[in-house]
Amino acid sequence: MNGLFKTFTDIMLFKKGPQDLPSSQSLLNLFIIANILISFIPNDVNYNMGIAVITSLIYIGASLFFIQTILSIKENMTSSTGYRVRYIQSATSILGIHAIIGFITSIIFYLSSNSDSVIFIILLATIYSWLIYGYIFKNALDCTTFMGLSISFLYSMIIGFMLIIVLSFFI
Repeated sequence: MNGLFKTFTDIMLFKKGPQDLPSSQSLLNLFIIANILISFIPNDVNYNMGIAVITSLIYIGASLFFIQTILSIKENMTSSTGYRVRYIQSATSILGIHAIIGFITSIIFYLSSNSDSVIFIILLATIYSWLIYGYIFKNALDCTTFMGLSISFLYSMIIGFMLIIVLSFFI
């Protein structure tokens, strides 16, 4: 477990990539569950547990679908067979980083009384997550940093768009 924590720390410091994680469905499942559990931490003044869980499930499902799709597209474009097998490690990286950042920002919000500083922290966490996801996509897809960041931006926009559409039915 200590080695896993070190690997995630190194990924978050841009020293290692998703390929350095074990390809373990159990580990991916652990981070899927962690993302769902983190949604139970109140992180909004108008916190609604039902909507928080739905948001978490949409995020997880859309993330897994996006990662699978982008790896399949890359494999089909390059006529190579080495990209779809990166799914477990890439998904574990993305959902693991999301769980870590989500846990930290949720705890900060829960403990903080100054909403202005929390908004600034969440803005920084959002920018940082965009950068780290770009780094993960760069490694997973063997592409340039610019392309990795572009895919990360696309990923964020698609996830955000899906959340807005689905949540508009509940609010």
